[in-house]
Amino acid sequence: MMDPGPAIAAAIHAIPLLWPLATSVAVNPFLGQGSEPLGVAAARLGRAAGARATMPRAWYRERIADGRIRDEDLAAAVAAASDPQRPRDLAALKRAAASEGTTPRALPTIAKLAEAATGTDWPGLVAERIGAWAAGHFDRGQALWAAPRHGGAYRRWRSFASHDLTPEIAGLKGFCTHVATAPTGAHEAAVRAVASLGLDAAE
Repeated sequence: MMDPGPAIAAAIHAIPLLWPLATSVAVNPFLGQGSEPLGVAAARLGRAAGARATMPRAWYRERIADGRIRDEDLAAAVAAASDPQRPRDLAALKRAAASEGTTPRALPTIAKLAEAATGTDWPGLVAERIGAWAAGHFDRGQALWAAPRHGGAYRRWRSFASHDLTPEIAGLKGFCTHVATAPTGAHEAAVRAVASLGLDAAE
């Protein structure tokens, strides 16, 4: 089996900080894509979140039509672009702008696939329970009941989740036992998940 370590590190680097909340206010949402061309980062954002990195094409068409974006601007953009799939000239760019393009659609998460199979809102449950844990883990002295401070994030989440009955009440039987018997290290847990999902290097 391939070593998933580099892929795990790359995935961690690609995700902008969300917690603590004071950090998320100023973080660049493209933090993990800073070394990628805009087209690659836009495709990644579309697959991961179903979101656009640029305005819809209708926005550009409107500005081209009223002169706010001029032919000189478009020609300069074509000349400056380095992506091999860029329009080859001004005419090709304007033809592309005239078409509707595609609407980004996020690839489903495992929780989303499970929701489709069972009818249970697993994405909502995952977000709510991880959010509840993160609020305590990254607390800055405002919680009435402070979370323990020993160990790293994964170890503290594992301690929290192994006693969290909410997933079991929602129908995820054996969740606490599964967490309690999971690897004690974050990297080992990620490696096991990769193996369980049958992911190859490209995936």
